[in-house]
Amino acid sequence: MKQKIDINLFEMVTSIANVVNILDYSANIHQEQVAYISFRIAKGFELNSKEREELILAAIIHDIGAFSFEDKLEVLDFDTSGMLKHSEIGAALLAESKFFARISKIIKYHHLDWNYGENNNLAGIELPLSSQILHLADKISILIESEENVLNQADEIMKKIKVNSAKKFNPQLVKVFLELAEREEFWLSSVTPDLIKRVLAEEIKQNRISLDIDELLDLSKIFSRIIDFRSPFTLTHSRGVAIVAEKLAELIGWSDYDCKKMRIAGYFHDLGKLAVPTEILEKPGKLSEEEFNIIRSHTFYTYYVLDPIESLSDIKE
Repeated sequence: MKQKIDINLFEMVTSIANVVNILDYSANIHQEQVAYISFRIAKGFELNSKEREELILAAIIHDIGAFSFEDKLEVLDFDTSGMLKHSEIGAALLAESKFFARISKIIKYHHLDWNYGENNNLAGIELPLSSQILHLADKISILIESEENVLNQADEIMKKIKVNSAKKFNPQLVKVFLELAEREEFWLSSVTPDLIKRVLAEEIKQNRISLDIDELLDLSKIFSRIIDFRSPFTLTHSRGVAIVAEKLAELIGWSDYDCKKMRIAGYFHDLGKLAVPTEILEKPGKLSEEEFNIIRSHTFYTYYVLDPIESLSDIKE
């Protein structure tokens, strides 16, 4: 009987999202805020619990394909829409995993405007309702200014969303949002990070998957691709390290199970590089001291990603 390892997908995607945005606290808050607003709209629209779970996971990593400073600026622009490169990249990377295939579709289309219903059947593919919810929640979050009391902003945000109903957003979803937006509790909850984390964790606390070592190996490959895809200079780096690490473990007589764990460690070893902007990874000249310090920090952030995931404690060490 194969030994099983329990993984909490919410813990994993949250940890990865935290590292991607470690240099930009506001972006980190944005991801969780989008997840929370998506959850509230989905609940108001009466999506079932499985659909809400998938939407929350998608929202937490909806900009996982935004690698550069330019990408990150683009995703925080209210008027940005369409089939954007970072959405397609993020979706393509996640689609290779059976655990993320469904949420990859949500992410792929989350920047598409409703366009009076014209985009609901784009190229013969029905626009996923969860993508539409994520799109609306994303834009609401973008409009919230963290420096100002959110209650002072509520009316203007509601007006902006209402004006763009049918043009940018599904009117049925706008209706649900506007009903929620009449409550002070909705706005105050949306800007309270600790409450957001608690509510989201409670909503998907049962989202655990039990993997054998080969399934965990497949999952780790997905994250290594996300890491290495960010730059042509690192395109096969994690894979190469993983193969060599596994081979060395074989040569010193480790068991097949432990050799595979060593390969998984190789795939995960550079997770912290998700915190390093591509402009630094690909800089042709000498790095400044500040840039070099950002590079040096990646080992700490790798540990930081894996630390909350108890089932990976030996791999993180």
